[in-house]
Amino acid sequence: FNDGECVSRCPPYQIYNQYTLEMEENPKGKVAYGALCMKDCPPHLIKDKEQNVCVRTCRPKMHDVNGTCVDCNGPCPKTCDSGHSYITAENIKNFENCTIINGNLKLLEASFAGDAQFKIPGITVEDLQVFKSVREITGYLLLQSNDTNFRNLSFLSNLEVIHGREVDATSSSLNVMFTPLQALNLVSLKQIKNGHITLAYNNHLCYVSDISFSNFFVHKDKQIARLLNNSRPELCKARGEVCDQGCS
Repeated sequence: FNDGECVSRCPPYQIYNQYTLEMEENPKGKVAYGALCMKDCPPHLIKDKEQNVCVRTCRPKMHDVNGTCVDCNGPCPKTCDSGHSYITAENIKNFENCTIINGNLKLLEASFAGDAQFKIPGITVEDLQVFKSVREITGYLLLQSNDTNFRNLSFLSNLEVIHGREVDATSSSLNVMFTPLQALNLVSLKQIKNGHITLAYNNHLCYVSDISFSNFFVHKDKQIARLLNNSRPELCKARGEVCDQGCS
């Protein structure tokens, strides 16, 4: 559907000039998003200008630059497919040196506890340093574990963008529930392009209500931050978790 009429394909971004024998930019070029021709893709998807479509993932030997698939100049940034499983001792090494996780990153109670039936040992907090290189997650980030050593998310301190091309059952692209976390430490996070934030029942997580989560959202009118039953400010102060007087 393009400007009121049905077409076999959307207008291409480049057209052939039979007089100059060159390809030229087409000012009327559009991409296909489902059955619609659009000038730009929704923010959580990527524009493939060669094929005139909106996609979740760029084709091989291409990578995402500011929302558009472009050819890699030399080796592409390392993208790792997460599959449909949660993180275990068997698959965690697959994420070494990854800059982009294609899919979802899920850390559950079973990640740390292991699986006795299949003789899979549990991971440790030290093992999570493998994610230090990650800068983007195309799906969602789900964290649900009460492992006592799981105190912060510093292993994701270089994470910049959560795209939310897939969201979890709560429509969240960042979901942290039932953890002993004391701090988030997502110090590089700049943007959550799609999906909500859910932080709930983290009894030691202080001052999350003071964070301006709307600053991360692309769709501020559609995305929300759900903050439920995290540590209350008076309990944080009682534990001595307060800002130094020298801080603004």
